[in-house]
Amino acid sequence: ESDFATFVIPNTVFGIFGALSGSLLTSNSSPDLFEILRRLPLVLLYNWGNLLVFDLANQRHPDSVLEDSLNKPWRPIVTGRITRTQTRHLLLTALPIVLAINWLLGAWKETTLLFSLTWMYNDLGGGEDDFIVRNLIIGFAFGLYNAGSLKIACGPDQIMSTYGNCWV
Repeated sequence: ESDFATFVIPNTVFGIFGALSGSLLTSNSSPDLFEILRRLPLVLLYNWGNLLVFDLANQRHPDSVLEDSLNKPWRPIVTGRITRTQTRHLLLTALPIVLAINWLLGAWKETTLLFSLTWMYNDLGGGEDDFIVRNLIIGFAFGLYNAGSLKIACGPDQIMSTYGNCWV
């Protein structure tokens, strides 16, 4: 839940405000406030779903469990509410569901790249010792969260093969 305030909310705000900025970030010179605000739950869903996948992938590793036992002892694996194996099964279930939802929302490319970055960060050790690699992965991930948020907030009528009126 701590990641919701630091990840989901800021990226959602970026998408909504970016879509409302009109020609500043999009080629839409007259954005419809109510149409963009109507897509707010979809932008939230995009960000929350991708964050869920990242958190499941991140918290299931033995090193993460050890770290969480010291820093965040209330987390589900540390408290025994769920096992690492159950978390892995939940991750394997969440991956296709989140991808399918984001395919319907028009942000499947961003989601696919986020899944790749999640794999690099957690399973290939990109989030460990190498400060430069870690920050590059995180930087690209934030860019993809924001790009997907803006794309969804702009709406499907503005998404074409070249991303239409939305700059993402």
